[in-house]
Amino acid sequence: MGWRFLRPGERLSAVEKSRGLAKGESVQRLATIRVVDVREERLDRMIEDWEYGVTECRLEGFANDEILRNPNYFVAWFAVNHGCRQDSLVTRIEFEYE
Repeated sequence: MGWRFLRPGERLSAVEKSRGLAKGESVQRLATIRVVDVREERLDRMIEDWEYGVTECRLEGFANDEILRNPNYFVAWFAVNHGCRQDSLVTRIEFEYE
């Protein structure tokens, strides 16, 4: 949700945690990433186009998760955790590591 302002080619720092840091804690940088694509699409596209949904679950890092590698469960989980509906528009950000 959000991040619609990103544009392909932008570089970002991937961090472990940037919010809710305790006093004295600092941001731990993980990598530099380059934005490849940014677009809005319906979340439930992952269910309507099953192959696409399975691929997206894998790209989200859930290939080995017994539950969240299934697009039906992923979409339901995402909607609950992001306060949206399954037919909501979400921002899909594709990036690569530099």
